[in-house]
Amino acid sequence: MGKKNRKPGHHHNQRADNLKKDAKRHQDSADQASKKIDAFRSLPLAEKKTAIRQLWIETGTNVSQNDGDPTGDGDQTMIVSFAQRDIARHLYSLGDVDHIAEQGISKFALGCAVGNSKVIGEMIEEVRKLEPRPYSRSANMLALLETRETSMRLSPLLLLVSAGKTMIA
Repeated sequence: MGKKNRKPGHHHNQRADNLKKDAKRHQDSADQASKKIDAFRSLPLAEKKTAIRQLWIETGTNVSQNDGDPTGDGDQTMIVSFAQRDIARHLYSLGDVDHIAEQGISKFALGCAVGNSKVIGEMIEEVRKLEPRPYSRSANMLALLETRETSMRLSPLLLLVSAGKTMIA
C-alpha cells in the first residue's frame, strides 16, 4: 500500500544519498586518522613507538596479547569500524622505516631490511651450528626469523617487504 504512493526513482535517490553519506563518513574518518599519524611523525623513535601503541589500542588491538606473543601472529581480532580501520591503514602506510633508519631493530632484521645477504647468511649459519635438525622446530631459529621487532609487529623478513613498499611509494 505504501509503495503505491512513492515517487518513481525513490529507491535510486535514497541509495545515492546513502552512498554520499558513506563517502563523506569514510573521508572524515580517513582525515581524522591522517591527523593522528601526522601528530607523531617527527617524534623520536621511543615516543613514536608509544604513540603508535596508543593508536593500536584505539583500533581495538589487544596489545598485551601481542606483547605475550613475540614470535606469533598476536591479536588477530577483526577491526570493526571505519575509523579504526583508517587508523590501521595509515599506520601500515608508514612502513616502519623509522625503526630501520634509527636502527631500532636487531642486526638480523636490519640485514633483512637492507638486503645484506652476508649478515643474513652468517646469522642463520650461527643458529644452524648450534641446533639439531629439523631447524623448523628450533626455538632459536624461530626467534631469529619470526620475532616481531617493530610497532607494526613485522618480522625481519616482512621488514624487507615493508621497506620496499615505503621506498617505492
